[in-house]
Formats: sequence, C-alpha cells, structure tokens
Amino acid sequence: MNTIQQLEIILDRMQRCPKNLIRVELEMFHNALKRDPHLNTVLDAISRHNRELDIEAKASDIVSRTRESSWADLGFANSAPLRAALGFQICDTLLKKELNPMRFGNMIEQLGTFYRLYQVEHERTTPSDAIRVFSEVFLHPLLSYLRGALETRDQILLLLSRYKQRREWFPDEITVNNAGSDIGKTEKWLKRDFLRYLFDNGIDFSTEAETPAGGGEADVLFTLPELGPFSLEAKVFDRNARDASHISGGLAQAADYARKFNQPTAYFITYNIVSDTLLVLPGTTAGSNVAQCRVQGVDVYSIAINTNRSIPSSRASRLEPIYIPLPPDNG
Repeated sequence: MNTIQQLEIILDRMQRCPKNLIRVELEMFHNALKRDPHLNTVLDAISRHNRELDIEAKASDIVSRTRESSWADLGFANSAPLRAALGFQICDTLLKKELNPMRFGNMIEQLGTFYRLYQVEHERTTPSDAIRVFSEVFLHPLLSYLRGALETRDQILLLLSRYKQRREWFPDEITVNNAGSDIGKTEKWLKRDFLRYLFDNGIDFSTEAETPAGGGEADVLFTLPELGPFSLEAKVFDRNARDASHISGGLAQAADYARKFNQPTAYFITYNIVSDTLLVLPGTTAGSNVAQCRVQGVDVYSIAINTNRSIPSSRASRLEPIYIPLPPDNG
C-alpha cells in the first residue's frame, strides 16, 4: 500500500469518526505524509516557491480567529499547489495546539461550520457535516495534489521504460557499428538520442545543467510543472575504462545531483554496448524495466539499455549477465 492509499483510508475514516478521535486521525494523516520523502519534498518546494505569501502565518490566523480573519475566504490560495500547501499548514497549525481530544474536535467543528455556511445558509450544521466540510476545504485539495505528484513520478518511470524498449527493439546501425571504436562519440550520440526522445514526448529539459553549491553538471535536467527539476545521469558501459565500478559510481553521482537539487529521487540510464551481454542494475523492480535502489538516502530509478545484441530471445540463456554493485559505503 502506497502513502496516497494510506492517506485516503485515514481521511475516509476521519470524516465518519466521533469528535474525540479527530485529533488521533489527523495525527496519523500528518505523520504518514511526513514519512514519505517524495511527498514531503513536493510540499517543501511549494513553500519555497511561495515564501512571500507566508502561508504558515495565514493558516495560523485562519485557525485562531476564523470569523475575523481576512484570509478566511482563501482567495490567496488560488492554485492547486497553494491549496495543498495551505491544507498542510492548517494540519500543522492545529496539531501544534495543546488541546484535549474534545476541545480539538470542537475546533475542527467550528472551522467546518464556518465554511458550511457558504454551502447552506440558515440550516443547522451537525458535527459530521462540519468534519466533512473541513476535510473538503483543506484535506481533499492536499490529497488531490499529492496524488498528481505521484502519478507524475509514475509517468517518468513509464517514459524511461518505453525508452529502453524503443532502443532495444529498434537498434540502430550507428550504435552497433561504432561500439568500442569511439566511446566518447557514441556516448554523446546516445545522450542526444535521449534528449530527442524527451522532446518528442513534450518534456522540457536542459543539458549539462550546473548544480548549485558544489559544482558538477547533470547530463540532463528535465522540469515538470509545479514539481521542479529532476536530474538524470547517463553512462556507457564498455567493460574497459567504463566498467562496472564506473556504472556504480554513476549511481552515486545521480544521487548526489538529486540532493543538490533538493529532490528525493534521481534517474539514471546505462547504455550497455558490450556484445550479447545483459547488464543487471542493483535494486528491486519499480515498474516494467526499471530498477529502484536507495543510494545515500536518495531513491535512484535506473534502466540498462542493452544496445548490442545479436542472440535471439529463443536463445536468451546464452546472454552473459553482468551485475552492477551498489556504490561502496552506501550505508
């Protein structure tokens, strides 16, 4: 079960539970969210990009004096990421208050009742109505935005998987004929091929983007709306100068770039140009054709593209597997 599914279950339960259990459910919701590095980073990025709005102060004002707050109409939260950031800050603000379970439930009820008046005037609002409206105003937009962020990550994995299939199913003579003759030229050509693939799929990117604070250049930096930059490193494996340790070092390099761009995930491509071999990257399967491993606190998603194969699938057992180890001192 992924984090989004956990959050959905908690939210559904919270909307139907007694007032004295609201705090416990909201704490579970908040804790599950904080434990997920990808979702946590998404929210941090929204806060950084909108620091001038001081969403934390606005959330505090809404919670403390809802009816008098000039921010209670939520007019400042006029985009999906801002609604998500506000929802998170409302949770954070509420949970910092040292209230017993019933007083906490009453505060949630008061917030929900205030916004319920915008739906139905002059009608009694029950506690369950108030809790439902509170969830609809603050928690559902948060969950919806985060669900989209995870779906975007899944789209990236699908993009990588299909690229691996395309390169292996439709090999080109340039790569096969030049394999081993001019590695530098082959490496540049393969990287350009991936950039062309990103362009054809409508992904904005930059090449050899310099990382902040520490130097170095990521091979590819692709940008997704409202989620920021994601770095990708590409290496060629030729079993000579570019051997297994070279590829293993590339995994560490990809992870380091991700940290410098404050992203919890990194992406890595290896082009295996050694004839009739099968490069096996470390980690577990994360979707079709993609391996996932954790390197220095970063989730690295990688694909190995075997570009120089002549053995048919009926004789796949003759392919020589080459296993790439995790970087040393990975912890």
